[in-house]
This record gives sequence, structure tokens and C-alpha cells, in this order.
Amino acid sequence: MVYDCIIIGAGPAGLMAGCFLDGMKTLILEGESKAAQKLLLSGSGQCNFTHGGSIRDFFEKYGAHGRFVRKALSAFDNAAVMDFFKSRGVEIFVRADEKVFPKSLDAWDIFRALRDGCTAGGAEIRTDAKVTRLAVEKDSFIVHGKDESWKAKTVVIAAGGASYPMTGSDGSGIELARALGHEIEPLHPALTPAYMEDFPLTALAGTTYVDGRLHHYRDSKKLGSYRGDILVTHTGLSGPCILDNSRAFRSGDQIELCMLGPEESRKSLEDKLLSGNKKLVRTVLSESMTRKNADLLVELAPEVTKDTICAELGKGSRKWLLSHAEGFRMTIRTLGSMKSAMATAGGVALKGVSQSTMESKVVEGLYFAGEVLDVDGDSGGYNIQWAFSSGRMAADSIRKRLRD
Repeated sequence: MVYDCIIIGAGPAGLMAGCFLDGMKTLILEGESKAAQKLLLSGSGQCNFTHGGSIRDFFEKYGAHGRFVRKALSAFDNAAVMDFFKSRGVEIFVRADEKVFPKSLDAWDIFRALRDGCTAGGAEIRTDAKVTRLAVEKDSFIVHGKDESWKAKTVVIAAGGASYPMTGSDGSGIELARALGHEIEPLHPALTPAYMEDFPLTALAGTTYVDGRLHHYRDSKKLGSYRGDILVTHTGLSGPCILDNSRAFRSGDQIELCMLGPEESRKSLEDKLLSGNKKLVRTVLSESMTRKNADLLVELAPEVTKDTICAELGKGSRKWLLSHAEGFRMTIRTLGSMKSAMATAGGVALKGVSQSTMESKVVEGLYFAGEVLDVDGDSGGYNIQWAFSSGRMAADSIRKRLRD
């Protein structure tokens, strides 16, 4: 049999593509024993599968690649994705923070809708079918597995990135693309915590900076400033602000964490310290930040004790307190590994793929969808939305190609 399309990977991108290839001879190959394992783990199994609000607000959530994702996201946007699942019997709800979940908080409902959509349209899903090689033969493809091979008119590589490799997202799809001549952007973890050298904030573990402020440096050059919730762990920093910007971090980079409250500034704190007179320094500090932050700064500051009053505060100590309150600098020792990262930065270079069709510019009839591409979004449902949108675009392009 010659298939109209073979989809490599039965994750959200591959399954969504399969749903829109209804009536065509479609084979979906999954290397693991079960399909969509990473999807089933997402959101601790609750599956935050997209985000609410206007699709126009999505584009900035993909770092430097907002322009590339625009067409696919606009063609099959978050509202359309929600309608897709509702039309298949999945009740959904939008949380106060606009994260969208199945009402059951069970990722199986999302998976079942995708699986049933594929099989209802005639697609065959095979598990334990790891693809080892992809060859081009005239106007068709030969897809090689360990013990079997298949022939297809078109192929979609939707095998994911390289994070959470135990789910099958092991970078093998990226290597298939490399072997066919595609340029690959270096892979590194995304949506991952940052671990610090000689972490000085362990005493603050469990503290969350709501709408926290962060500055990012490399080789003394400022690379960016970010805002968002920041969580202090025992060994470093996590929370949405860190996870969403981890794509930009590298080992050895410095980050500065602002300990001041959202409405506070270095100038306002300086005025308080200069006019504090007999007030304890730690008391004055706690007016501009949490008590835990104030106590830690007093403990670390030179020539300051818990009994030091503002009138006794030397110029050097005051300058140290102000500097560290405004931006406590730390060095990133490492980021979370691919084993724990929620997404992969890097992958198939976008310059080799059409943003209007998801078709390869290197090999005619080859398409891509999802995390295999050099696209990674913020936390909050943006990566799964991208998988759905790019999978749908690839499927629509294949239907048009074969119909014409």
C-alpha cells in the first residue's frame, strides 16, 4: 500500500494532523508503546491545552519566532481549538488566569477526542513503531522502522523535541530532518528552572515574588528585563517568569532579582533609610519588601546586624543594601536538563520551512508540525496550541496538494 500521508509521532501535533486528513490513507507511527504520553503528563495530567484571550496576544509568547507562527495560529486559533474539542464532547473551562483545561481536569479527555477523530476519519495509529530512517524515492517516501517499512506520497514529522525523552520526545524526529538536509538549531532546555552557583537565597525557599522583576546579563552585557511571578526554591529560581524566559538563559549568565515590592524603588528605600533615625534597619527594609527578604539582607550586609538602627548605618553598608535590594545578582550554574524541561528550544531551522504550509523548502512533500521545529512558547498552553495549529496547517496543505 502507498499511503497518502505518514505522520511520524502520535503527540498533539501528529494526532491533530490526522484528524484533518479524514478520508485519506493515513498512517500514524508512534515509537512508544502508548500514544501522546507527553500530552497526558501535561499540567500534571490536567492538560492546559491552550490559553484564552485574543490570538493576537499569542504571537509575543514565542520569543523571536512570533512572526513565523502567526499564520498557523491565526488559521486555527485558540477559539477554534476550543470549538474543536467541544464539538467532540469535551467540556472545557477557562480559569481566572485564562489557562484553558478540560472541565474534568483529565488529559485523557483531550487525547480521546484526538484519537477518535483520527480513527473516525480512517487514519491508522500504530504504536511500538519507531522510525529509524526516512528516504526519498522519486515522488514518494520510504519510511523505515526496525522490522518494517512503509511507502507514502507525503510525510509529516511531528515527533516532538528532545525534552522528556522517556515519553518518546527524544530528538529522533530532528535527526530524521537533519539526515534529509535540514539545518538544525542547537537544542537546549526551555520552560525549565535555573539553578544558581553558591545559591545565597536558600532561606527564602518557598517565597513567591508576585509580578517580580528580573534583569539578565551575559559577559556584563544586559540582555533583557522580565516581569512575572518568580518562585524561590532551595537551589535556584522557578515560576512563570523564569520558565518562560529560560530559553534565553545559559550557564554562566547573571541574573538580578529585585527584592523590592512592586511599587517600591531604590530611591524610595534610600529616603526611608536616611530618615529612619532610631528605627531598626531591618524594620525599615521590611516596609519595602517582605520580612524574610529584609532579614536576609541584614544578615548578609557588611557591618550590619539585626540591632543596627538607621542612624548608625554607614554609607558603604547603605549602598550595599540598596544595590542588593534593587538587584540581587546571582550566577546561573545550570538549567534543568532535557529530562525535566517542559519544552525544547532549538530544532529544525525555520528558514527551511514554509510558514504558510509547514512544508519543507528542502524536500518536496515533507512537512513538519509541533515541537520538532525551532519554536517554543511560554507556559500556559502556548506550546500545545502551536502543536494543534501547525498540525492542522500541515494537514490542510497536504489535502490541497494531493487534491490538486
